Amino acid sequence: MAEKRSNRKLLLNIIFPAFLTLAIFITVFFFIILPYYELSLMNRKKEMIRELTNSAWSILNNYHQEQKEGLLNEEQAMYMAVDAVGNLRYGEDLKDYFWITDMQPVMIVHPYRSDLISKNLAAYKDPLGKKVFVECVDVVKSSGEGYVNYMWQWKDDSIHIVPKLSFVKGFSPWNWVIGTGIYLEDMYQEIGYLKKKLIYISLFIIVIISLILIYIILQNLRLESKKQDALIKLKKSKEKYKTLVEASTEGVIMLLDHKVSYVNSLACKLLEYSEQELKDMPYSSLFIENNHDVFNGFFEADVSTKEQKNINLETDLKKKNGEIIHVQLSASSIIFDKKKGCLLTLKDISKYEQTKRELDHQVERFKLMTDQVNIGVFRSTLGRRGNFVEINDYALQLLGYKRDEISKLNILDVFSEKENKKEIIKDLFDDGEVIDKLVRLKTKENSVVMVKASLFISEDKDNKQRFCDGIIQDISQQLKKQKESDQLVEDLQLANMFLNQAVKTLEMPVSRCFLDDSIKKVVQKMARNNSEVILVQSRDGIPVGLFSDSDLRERVVVENINFDQAIHKVMVAPLVTISEKQMLFEAILKMRAKEVKYICMINARSEVTGLLSMEDLANAQHHSQTMLSHRIRAAETKEELKDCYHQLAPLVKALMESGMKVHKVTSLISNVSDEITNKVIQLCMDEIGDAPVKFSFVALGSVGRKEQTLATDQDNAFIFEDVSEEKFSDVQAYFLNLGRNINHWLDFIGYTFCKGEVMVRNPKWCQPLSVWKKYFNQWIGSSTPQSLIDTCIFYDMRFLNGDKLIADNLLQHISEIKNNKAIFLYHSAQTVLSLKPPISFFGNFIVESGDEHKSSFDIKQVITILTGLLRVYALKNCLTVVNSLERLQSLVETGKFTDADQNGFSDAYRYLMNLRIKHQIDLLQNGQAPDNYINPRMISEIERSILKKIFSKITDFQSKMGFDFKGTL
Repeated sequence: MAEKRSNRKLLLNIIFPAFLTLAIFITVFFFIILPYYELSLMNRKKEMIRELTNSAWSILNNYHQEQKEGLLNEEQAMYMAVDAVGNLRYGEDLKDYFWITDMQPVMIVHPYRSDLISKNLAAYKDPLGKKVFVECVDVVKSSGEGYVNYMWQWKDDSIHIVPKLSFVKGFSPWNWVIGTGIYLEDMYQEIGYLKKKLIYISLFIIVIISLILIYIILQNLRLESKKQDALIKLKKSKEKYKTLVEASTEGVIMLLDHKVSYVNSLACKLLEYSEQELKDMPYSSLFIENNHDVFNGFFEADVSTKEQKNINLETDLKKKNGEIIHVQLSASSIIFDKKKGCLLTLKDISKYEQTKRELDHQVERFKLMTDQVNIGVFRSTLGRRGNFVEINDYALQLLGYKRDEISKLNILDVFSEKENKKEIIKDLFDDGEVIDKLVRLKTKENSVVMVKASLFISEDKDNKQRFCDGIIQDISQQLKKQKESDQLVEDLQLANMFLNQAVKTLEMPVSRCFLDDSIKKVVQKMARNNSEVILVQSRDGIPVGLFSDSDLRERVVVENINFDQAIHKVMVAPLVTISEKQMLFEAILKMRAKEVKYICMINARSEVTGLLSMEDLANAQHHSQTMLSHRIRAAETKEELKDCYHQLAPLVKALMESGMKVHKVTSLISNVSDEITNKVIQLCMDEIGDAPVKFSFVALGSVGRKEQTLATDQDNAFIFEDVSEEKFSDVQAYFLNLGRNINHWLDFIGYTFCKGEVMVRNPKWCQPLSVWKKYFNQWIGSSTPQSLIDTCIFYDMRFLNGDKLIADNLLQHISEIKNNKAIFLYHSAQTVLSLKPPISFFGNFIVESGDEHKSSFDIKQVITILTGLLRVYALKNCLTVVNSLERLQSLVETGKFTDADQNGFSDAYRYLMNLRIKHQIDLLQNGQAPDNYINPRMISEIERSILKKIFSKITDFQSKMGFDFKGTL
């Protein structure tokens, strides 16, 4: 009976699952994998013909673009497109092709069915009666593109008709339909080959599995026989221990020869097994983990010894219903019937552990929740020796530390600013919390991140310990979005300023013809004048209409009008006009209302003085700076460039009145200066020839910092390649000649000569790279007053023209030699500290007493203090940026300056620059040359009050600098 049960068990546990697995394997192959492969193959084929059609469609679009650009007329573009698509082939035999119809449908191109070309295919049907080309047109009309099934000849074999799937796509500019397809017979052959191959593979796998099953069955039969013999031998002497064990208050299990020999009722109740069930099963199956191996020593020792072993541990056991219980387990060695074993006692501690696990689970849920949001959460002990005890992954990632690294840090170690740290600690202990405080934290890589932090003091009453719980949120992205928003506002201000200019700023020159001129003559004249539009007038000079390139295409070519006809038959009339004094936005509104592409500008006598096109408005890129840049690039003489320079002041005035930030205005002025300078260099080199060696033309001082105003002079230098002694004189002579031309051109345009002769025409500032390196070796080494002046202007150096690598080489050299030059930094700081704001001890302005600028102070000198301060700090901290506000931002990001420092510096700098530029604009409007001298009596009382506060703040900055650079000697 037992043997029959064993055989039935073998059938259910081994043979039946094995054959079930085999059946599942065959089902999956033939009913899931193969259909999926067939579907996947079809999708790949569909995607292939879709991409091929898109590629052919792009050819049509390219020719259409050439048509739009006027390189081809429509007929030429269509002809070339048909020729290109008709010759396209692909596939293994290069016999697959593309075809094109129009929307009627009429066949335009088909490589293998020339008999269908130019025929209307509305009635054409495949062998199954489907109107193939009508359906293609319907698909394009409804969806623009799609797939169509039908019967068609096999490639170039007109006798062999097979199923085919095509992808078609409409080309709306010409009302065409283009398509290509695949023959489904190819795919069916491929799938048939795969089915055959899978059948052979399946048969082979079935044979292998069958052999493995036979072997497994034989092995299990032998093992089952041995198992039955072992069970008979174990039924001995169990009653001897039964009374003692049943009396225990804990569960007891006796193990002999790695098997359960006896269990008491309490153990059966605890595990919910019967005694026989526990005996029939290996005791190791009760354990969740592999710690049952610790009992092996109880069975392996020599039975003749009386060695005693005892083990105590906590472990998990599995009950009959699958439930897990946590127990305190004690094992003691025993000897029974000359066999060694062990006696296990079990005590259920699951309830305690369950409570602990639930608590841990709640903690893990909280950690998981905090890790899923972009918020850092941490806990730290308080005090100088306090450290992080809990921190989530987001906070770790934000600070750049690993978990084992952060646990060794004090919370104060990650604060970037000392003053910020003291303020937060004071508020935390005074109020018990700090809410939404902006804090700069220092990462592992010593970079700085701006976060919004909330801190709370909490207590553990059991351990009588205080903690700091914190929440931090990175707000770098918010600050970035704010900057982007500010940039958008500035762009809108530029656009508004542009639209409020007079239309005359964009006028086109006017080509003219007469009413009775032939179309041919007019077109020839337009070609000679490179004009896209011409004004048609009577013999009396009265303008009556316009004729443009688009009219030539749309009215003459398309309608096949004879070129000998008079132009008045195809011109556009009546004219749409606007006063040359009206604004651009008014021109746009009028052109849109009249639906015209061109509008004529008229003067006070109603004479046409110019034309304005809608395309010109679009190409102006929505603001005047672009238009001014375009005029600079197109200029060919210094007079034209001077005219461009004079347009800068009205542009700056409009920008300042629109509320644009002053540092953006100075950047715009500098950009215009850069473009003019580069154009001057190009024109001067065109006159005297190309440079004999590579060179860098660099801008210095305020030009280098991109902080120019309307009153600016030249600061520039030439750095050219080292040459041999015999070539040096000729090479330097070339650059000095070029430099003289450049400086004179720039002075003529409006950029005055530098009073200190820091210009490329000066041989001192026109030298090879090796000489420049010697200059800096001497300047930085000696730190004399003059050398400090020379180096300061060059630390604001910016490459402008030529080979940038030469300028970069010099900058790298400067960076290397200034390191560890503490005396140089000290004297540089002293140079800045020697400058004083023009304010007396009693709070009165210190002004000039001479006649030229009497009762005024030099605001440029005040701004020089701020730029000098930032330059020295940038040198000390090895920063490469040269713009003052960018230097300030970098100093804040690296933790060298606080937020308060940044606010004070930037507010002072912006206010002074704003006052300086407005003063210069006022002078220009009064017909005077712009300068930097402000008369305090000429500004408002509020402005004087603000200036005094700024001067006081600058004095504070200098005091801080004096303290910071005391120890540099």
